[in-house]
Amino acid sequence: MTASSSPYFLVALPKAQDEFFSQAVVLVTHHDEEGAVGFMINKHVGSEDSEQTQMVAEVKDTDGNTLYELRSDVFLGGPVSEESLFVIHNVDALGVTGEEVGENLYLSSDPETFQSLLESEELAQRRRFFVGICSWDAGQIESETRAGTWVTVPFDKQFLFGEATYSESFVEDVWKNVLKSGGLDPLTLMGPSGDQDYGYN
Repeated sequence: MTASSSPYFLVALPKAQDEFFSQAVVLVTHHDEEGAVGFMINKHVGSEDSEQTQMVAEVKDTDGNTLYELRSDVFLGGPVSEESLFVIHNVDALGVTGEEVGENLYLSSDPETFQSLLESEELAQRRRFFVGICSWDAGQIESETRAGTWVTVPFDKQFLFGEATYSESFVEDVWKNVLKSGGLDPLTLMGPSGDQDYGYN
């Protein structure tokens, strides 16, 4: 699979009818004529807004022994392959074990890479773990974007790496800030009453 030329954010708009993607910010790591894949960056496993609060992601060695159990340091990447663990990082020295999805940005599912990233406190803010992945068929993103389900925003690493604040407002805060970075005002997406209107009635 050839890497996409540049990652970007796909941000859910109020017209989205799938509650799973409410206020979702997806980092699209690969998009070509055959389809697209990506990872939600603002829904962490174990949060109150996650239906999968009991999920535990395990990192195992080659003998199948559990080395680490990730409970709070992992994000819900998407509804596909939810039993699979992935990491996105910007450590060049570990990039050879994965796929380069952008400049100094790597995607990996290699257990040894997981272990290297977890054993170094210095790398804690240079990686993000995900369970599951988002995927779209050929032309699906384009169609859904024209229908007002999504908007695209240029990728900015500040929203991917660094310390994540695990609070009730985390999902919404990231959603708003990414929209603002793309020149969109979240207030224009509110309903007449000032409440957010996501069309789930």
